[in-house]
Amino acid sequence: MEVEAIPFWLVSTPIGSSNEAAEWNKLTKKVGEGDTAQVFRFQIPTKDLKVGTLDNLMSLSDDLVRMDTMAEATTFKIYKQLMELQKDAGQVEEPTIRMGDAGHAMKLDQYLCEFKWDEAKYPVKSPLRELSDLLTTSVSRMDDELKAKATEFQSAKGAKQALERKDQGN
Repeated sequence: MEVEAIPFWLVSTPIGSSNEAAEWNKLTKKVGEGDTAQVFRFQIPTKDLKVGTLDNLMSLSDDLVRMDTMAEATTFKIYKQLMELQKDAGQVEEPTIRMGDAGHAMKLDQYLCEFKWDEAKYPVKSPLRELSDLLTTSVSRMDDELKAKATEFQSAKGAKQALERKDQGN
């Protein structure tokens, strides 16, 4: 039995007025009508980001499509591998994932709802290009690590199956 994926929408909205709390309350009330959705803050420290020049932003926006595609593909691969491992282990509940360097165990939906920007890893005072490069490097490293671990797992799984066949033959 496969765990049903919970859809999440990350929506960015400008808070144009100085009364941020009133804007937030208005948004949550409007979106929450009819119990169709829950709204959580996804805190990204935008006020301190070093934007740079318009040319830098345009260049970065061109690269964001590539970065987004890579991050989405890696995330899907990790999810697919996790579901495969879960199926092999006979688990039917949503897996607990260890997030961050501290390795706090939490469910994926809990992580998304309680997201906090990691200032130590991704300093807000850095230029956007530098931050995007850090994020891209991090995702690339995860992809490489996933490939290595998946290969290692498949090798161990194959060796186990070979031993089982050998035992059955004797």
